[in-house]
Amino acid sequence: MEIDPGNTKELSRRIAAGDTAAFAVFYEQWFDRCVIEIRHRTGLEESACLDIVQDAMLRVATKMPVFESEDELDRWMRTVLINGA
Repeated sequence: MEIDPGNTKELSRRIAAGDTAAFAVFYEQWFDRCVIEIRHRTGLEESACLDIVQDAMLRVATKMPVFESEDELDRWMRTVLINGA
């Protein structure tokens, strides 16, 4: 089954169910923007930001809830990132 990165509910549902292919799609789609976000919010050097985002991605892989919208997912990711920082 093909993964639609624009279908937040389906993508998050599949990640929550342990689908590694869905997580790979999410990682590709979100990693860079998370690094930019955390660097902007914290002013930390890139290497520290990469560590924070990598830890956040581990949380995504193991604890992502199902989201109805990308806005909900975006708010959750910002919280995960800030808590990680």
